[in-house]
Amino acid sequence: MRLLSLGKSKYNSSELYGCLHKCNVLVNLFEDAINILKSYKIVFKLKSSCGLVDFFEKYKTEFASDLGSKTEIQNLQLKLSKLENDNLQLTQSINDFKNISQLRESEDFEKIYNLLKNFSEIGYKEKISLSSALKLNEKRNEHEQTPLLHSCKIGDFQLTKSLIEGGCNKDVVSKYGNNCLMVASSNGHIDIVKYLIEIGFDKDWRNKTDGFNAILFASQEGHLEVIKYLQSIGCDVNSKTNDNSNCIYLASSQGHLETVKYLISCGVNPNEKDNDGFNAILNASQEGHLEVIKYLQNIGCDVNSKTNANANCIYLASFNGHLETVKYLISCGVNPNEKDNDGFNAILNASLKGHLEVIKYLLMNGCNKNDKTNTNDTSLHWAAANGHFNVVEFLVSIRVNLNEKNKDGKTALDLA
Repeated sequence: MRLLSLGKSKYNSSELYGCLHKCNVLVNLFEDAINILKSYKIVFKLKSSCGLVDFFEKYKTEFASDLGSKTEIQNLQLKLSKLENDNLQLTQSINDFKNISQLRESEDFEKIYNLLKNFSEIGYKEKISLSSALKLNEKRNEHEQTPLLHSCKIGDFQLTKSLIEGGCNKDVVSKYGNNCLMVASSNGHIDIVKYLIEIGFDKDWRNKTDGFNAILFASQEGHLEVIKYLQSIGCDVNSKTNDNSNCIYLASSQGHLETVKYLISCGVNPNEKDNDGFNAILNASQEGHLEVIKYLQNIGCDVNSKTNANANCIYLASFNGHLETVKYLISCGVNPNEKDNDGFNAILNASLKGHLEVIKYLLMNGCNKNDKTNTNDTSLHWAAANGHFNVVEFLVSIRVNLNEKNKDGKTALDLA
C-alpha cells in the first residue's frame, strides 16, 4: 500500500504497473486483500477490482459469522466435556461414599487399607477426613495394626502423612504397645521417622510391655541410618529395655556387625549384661553370628563370659547347633565341659536339641560321651526323650550305656 502511494507521485500508471506486477504481496487478513484491491482500482483504474472488493467484503462478513458459530460450538463442547468430567467425579464420589459407609461395618482390613491408600494417592483429603470421622481409620488387622500403624510398618510415607493430616489418631499403639515412631524405626523407614519427629512425636517414648524405644528398635533391626538420625536429635545410645538389654546387646543378637561397630565407636559398653546375665558376645554366640563374635573378641570382650545360670558361649552355640561357632570357640580355648546350674554342658545341649554334627565335633575334642545333668540324665536320655533317632543311633554306636538310669529310675528306652 505504501509502495503504491509513493509510486503514484513519481510514475504514471503504466510505469508503475511495470514495477509492481511481479511483487509478492503478504496478506494476513481480509482487510489487507480488500485494501490492496481498492488501491489497484484507484491507481490502475481497474473496474474489475470492484467485484472482487464486493465479494471479499461479503465473504468477510459471512466468515466472521461462521467463525463465531464455530467458536460458540467449541465453547459448548468445552462446557459439555466439563459437565461430563464433573458427572464422572460426582459418580466416583457417590461410589466412594458408599464404600466408606459399607466398610464402616466391615472387618476386611485389606479393603479398608486399599481404599484409604487410593484416596491418598489421588489426593482426596476430604474423603480421608470423612473416613477418620467415621472411625474407618481405627480398624485393625490380625496383628492389631491400624491403617496408620501398618503404613508406618511398610513405609508408605504418603499414606502416613495423609492419614495424620486427615485427623487420624496419631497416638495409636499396636498390641505390643508400640507407637508409630517405634514401628517406623523398627522397620528402617527414615523418611517416616523424620516426619513423625517433625510433627511432635516424643523421640524417647517407650512401650509399657518391655521398655523398648525407637533407638533400641532401630539397633535390634540394624537400621544404622535411623540410629544415627535419632542420636543426632538427642536419643541416648545407652538406652536399655526393662530387662537391661542395651543397644549393642540387641544388635549383636541379630548379627548386625556394622551397627555393633558404630555403637562401639559411640562408647556403648558391650560387656553390660541384662537381668539374666547375657551380654553382647553371649548373644552373638547363642545366635551363631561368628563375625560379630570375632569383632567383639578383638576389642576385648571375654569369650569365657557366662550368664547368671553359668551358661558359657560354647554352651549356647551348641544348644542352637552353630557348628562353625563351636569350632571357633574351641580354638579360642573356651571349655566345652563347663556346666550350667542344672548340669548341662555343650554335648548334653547338642544331644537335647539333636545336633549330631556338633556332638561328633565335641567328642573329637575331648568331651565326655557319658556326661550327665543334675538329674542323672545322659546324652542318650535327652536324645531319646526328644525323638532324635539319628543321635540315639550314633550314641548307641559309640557304646553309651543303654541301661543308665536317671534319678527317676528311667532309662533312655523308658523316655523314648
